[in-house]
Amino acid sequence: MKIPVYLDYNATTPVDQRVLDEMLPYFNIKYGNPSSSHLVGEISREAVGRARQKIAASLAIDSSNVFFTSCATESNNIVLFGVAFGFQDKGNHIISQKTEHPSVLEPLKELQRLGFKITLLNVDSYGIIDLDELKKAITPKTILISVMHANNETGTLQPIEEIGKIAKENNILFHSDLSQSLGKEILDLSKIPAQFFSFSAHKLYGPKGIGLLIIKDESLQNKIRPSIYGGGQERNLKPGTLNVPSIVGMAKAIEISKEIMEEEQKKLKDFSDYFYEFLKSSIKDIKLNGHPEKRLKNTLNLSVKGIDGNLLVQNVREVCFSTGSACHSGEKFISYVLEAMGVENDYAIGALRFSFGRFCTKEEVDFAANKIKEGILDLIK
Repeated sequence: MKIPVYLDYNATTPVDQRVLDEMLPYFNIKYGNPSSSHLVGEISREAVGRARQKIAASLAIDSSNVFFTSCATESNNIVLFGVAFGFQDKGNHIISQKTEHPSVLEPLKELQRLGFKITLLNVDSYGIIDLDELKKAITPKTILISVMHANNETGTLQPIEEIGKIAKENNILFHSDLSQSLGKEILDLSKIPAQFFSFSAHKLYGPKGIGLLIIKDESLQNKIRPSIYGGGQERNLKPGTLNVPSIVGMAKAIEISKEIMEEEQKKLKDFSDYFYEFLKSSIKDIKLNGHPEKRLKNTLNLSVKGIDGNLLVQNVREVCFSTGSACHSGEKFISYVLEAMGVENDYAIGALRFSFGRFCTKEEVDFAANKIKEGILDLIK
């Protein structure tokens, strides 16, 4: 068994060996610039084309809908700023919600500073938005709704199909960040009424530094203002030499995840359920943050009343996991996600996120559960 035990797969994942094997030739053998017209460039260009086709087939979309970026953060920024400035003639109002990732919330703050109107919807105690509140928030000036599918802290799933239908009924564009859910939830993007999706490969056993932007409506592709300007790659939306090894690796990672999703997610749910039940049977004042059913199967966000999650992270060095609080200059801050859900401070400070993944073993989960239990009991003595 490898120590420390890694239970932070929502933060990032190790690259699957099959993905790495697919990537390696494109570093030093098939190393051409795909924009070059000679044979070595053509080999790389064809690899990019195959990767685009493979991703499109996995997601049930057309390959012309697939754009390569550096990460989901960049994809989110391209959509938010691109729609805001590209559709100013139609309106200046964007709707999102309070538990979005900072890569959505921070661009929205900047857009608000620039004069755009931003509405952040409340969430319930599970972290799910109220669809009636969404309907009431829509104005004649609303041009975009941006709501993530799965929350990175709690795993809670938003009803993106229903949100998309509301957006479509009101002739509003819809964007959803799929960084945490792609490869973990069954997603047929052709059936979700949204125009934009974002994703990062490192969340799915692919390399860091590569992401996706899906633009399903081809008529929108020329209306989105790029965030940078250059050589015209990715139809001007993401200029710059394409990262061929990582593109090839991301396509392989998505393909593998689709093939083994059902079996893998069942295993991860079993680990998550076992871990929760083990801790619950030993520790008083423990609660689940997030929806008991409508959440990612691999994600377990727990709060223990009266403990400091950061202290537990520091004390239990044999297990890698995340906490829902932070400490700066001696002052404690709780997660804005848990705050929006109405989690009491005594519980929010003791929030712990365990996210299980492909390479976890039952032996590791047993070891980690016992170490976490011992660490918590030491803190509440």
